[in-house]
Amino acid sequence: MWNPLQNSLDLDSAVAGGVGALAFTTYVPGRPLPIASDRVTDRLMDRYFEIVAECGERVVHCTTAAQIRDAAAAGKLAGFLAIEGGHVLRGRLETLEHFASRGVRMLTLTHFLSNEICDGTASPWRPHKGLSPFGREAVRAMEQLGVLVDVAHCTQDAMEQVIAAASRPVVYSHGGLRRYRDLERNLTDDQVRSIAETGGLVGIIFFWRYLGSSGNDIRAVARQCRDVAEMVGPQHLCLGSDMDGTTYLPPGFVDASDWPQVTQALLDEGFHNDEIRGILGENFLRVLELAEG
Repeated sequence: MWNPLQNSLDLDSAVAGGVGALAFTTYVPGRPLPIASDRVTDRLMDRYFEIVAECGERVVHCTTAAQIRDAAAAGKLAGFLAIEGGHVLRGRLETLEHFASRGVRMLTLTHFLSNEICDGTASPWRPHKGLSPFGREAVRAMEQLGVLVDVAHCTQDAMEQVIAAASRPVVYSHGGLRRYRDLERNLTDDQVRSIAETGGLVGIIFFWRYLGSSGNDIRAVARQCRDVAEMVGPQHLCLGSDMDGTTYLPPGFVDASDWPQVTQALLDEGFHNDEIRGILGENFLRVLELAEG
């Protein structure tokens, strides 16, 4: 469904769909726009905390897996902060430390274009041939700070080098499988296995562009989940819908209230209840706990 400038996720639809936790991801465009991206990111985070306060007791800001579980047990929506695009660090570890102190628990190293950390899949300019020396420092610092390393949007070389440098689980937050759509943005089977070897997660996106020949509906999402499970086991799966990050959602999937369709599609694909609970959140909480160290 094409829904430009329309939100597919709000508090009421999330509650109606049984959503228990949300990654509130800040995004600021990188090159070539001359934006002070670190300061803009701070302002976006200020607005996030304002929204949480405006929601009263219905939404809780969380920084640990235990807090997310407590929020769910209390019938509240858990929110945690993430950043998409390591360019907002502007090559400074102090900025990473600052954002971690504000509650950021996941950082996507790049968003399409190359930056000071690593090369991005949509960038013709690839100065690092993968991961930069600063990028290696950033990965180590993220692990020390309990911030998940997200390799979505990394080039193949960058992803391989991040995985080699990592000592804790690596996350591929949202994307598809290259066997269905031959894009560098999608994962090869070997990349799926490499991420799983770190103890990490592969998140399947809902956007048809990355689902390719597997289809463009929720059944296609479940189909790619089945492929990942057959390769490395369902414990390395999560869902990276990219809701409100893409203008296209699967036909018949209008907003967050439609999440029960995902559960049904996974059941139809043969997943058991415990496996589905893992895919819908428990796998991510396990990896977040490992990141907390």
